[in-house]
Amino acid sequence: MHWILIVLACAVGILVLATGLILVVGRFLPERYEAQLVVEVDRNPEEVWNALMNVAQNPMTGRMLKRLEPLPDVNGLSSWLEDIGSTKLVATTEQADKPRLLRRRLADQVVPMTADWEMRLEELAAGCRLTAASVTTVRKGTWHVPFFRFMLTVTGNGKSQLRGFCKRLAGDLGTKPRFV
Repeated sequence: MHWILIVLACAVGILVLATGLILVVGRFLPERYEAQLVVEVDRNPEEVWNALMNVAQNPMTGRMLKRLEPLPDVNGLSSWLEDIGSTKLVATTEQADKPRLLRRRLADQVVPMTADWEMRLEELAAGCRLTAASVTTVRKGTWHVPFFRFMLTVTGNGKSQLRGFCKRLAGDLGTKPRFV
């Protein structure tokens, strides 16, 4: 019986040590994370643009989305709230030059974090090239910050989020993405 307690104590100790390590390391990680990728799909820029504009089908938070709530337009451009359960994020369209350039900003209402996304569409002979870029900034302010910075570092500075978004977008268009 005491072996079970020893194993349980070791498991709890490892968990506490790992959490403490993430908190310490995360405090010294940078505030700013940049990621970029290029993907080609067998759809024209107009079709890709329409899919990008369908935020209910293709939210910035992806599968984490629990609820989407439209907000009033900002400077004539769409704005909405993406509720992921543990927090809510306000998404705003910063620039929309159909069907070539789309810039959006996502701002967390709990963690001092913003993500600026840029989607550039280029017509190809057979489809469209989408260049997706993300700049995520996680400023000091809450106990969550070290965890967010650590996760961004481990997942490639937000590249995995962009990659997942592009995969879902291509799936919504009924095609497969080709990452270049």
